[in-house]
Amino acid sequence: MGILSFFGIGRGNVKVVLNKTSFAFGETIEGNLEINLKKPITTNYTEVVLRLQEKTTRFRNGKRETSYQTLHEDKVRLANEQSLTPGKILVPFKILIPPVDFPKFSNAGVAQAVKVVGMLMGTSAKFIWTVKGHVDVPSAIDMRSKRIRISVNPAASNTTPTQQV
Repeated sequence: MGILSFFGIGRGNVKVVLNKTSFAFGETIEGNLEINLKKPITTNYTEVVLRLQEKTTRFRNGKRETSYQTLHEDKVRLANEQSLTPGKILVPFKILIPPVDFPKFSNAGVAQAVKVVGMLMGTSAKFIWTVKGHVDVPSAIDMRSKRIRISVNPAASNTTPTQQV
């Protein structure tokens, strides 16, 4: 066993596959966590995470400062401890987007006015929704998917997934 293999490098990969990427508040995200393994592994758990972050960018003294604040995070456990064999494993999941709009979105007119004032003061903010998969592997580097960016709007249309962050 090589040193990279000991730490779990080269075991395989994890990918989130969504049916669509545009949603409305209160809608359920459906998809699969696709686990592709080259070697057998034992896991502590498998989960998907829905996260909403606010990305704030400020310009001060000619320099740009960016910060992130997590406003919402929902973890859904798909499986507990288990042994997985090599090959492609699809784990279906459903995760609910919160049914109510967050206070920062609740009054569109006020939110737009706050955004304009922030821009005049050299500050801008945007909201980023992502879905990510995670396979926790004991005594090794965990397997994580790339974050899939989704849009969440009061009224959303069906959009095929294409964007990964």
